[in-house]
Amino acid sequence: MTRTPRERIRILVADDDPIVLHFTARILNRLGYEVMTVPDGVQALQVFEREPRFQLVISDAMMPGLPGPQLLRTISHLSPSTATLLISGSQEILAGADTPALAKPFRAEALAAKVNGLLNPGRLKVSPEPVRQDT
Repeated sequence: MTRTPRERIRILVADDDPIVLHFTARILNRLGYEVMTVPDGVQALQVFEREPRFQLVISDAMMPGLPGPQLLRTISHLSPSTATLLISGSQEILAGADTPALAKPFRAEALAAKVNGLLNPGRLKVSPEPVRQDT
């Protein structure tokens, strides 16, 4: 079922790397999400405080001004129903994350699966295994 523009799920993405920001937004747009991008955590928080109707906030871990983990903790405090996702190229940061996380670089399929899981937590997409017939 295709959502109308008013019903589309809204995602806010913050990353100071313009290539990652563009790549992430492009994937999410192709999946049918409404995406807003910002280049840092400070702007992400300002946007969220003005317009908190995002179902998901994705943030890079290492950004000037307001690092991703701090941004996502603040978002979760302001709006506990908003899902959050931390992205980082540092395994050390990911291991200590207190929010769902995804390692960079990531493939479009990995991002899509992670976002789907966060936005639809009770719905697992499992391919059925072929039925074995013993002869």
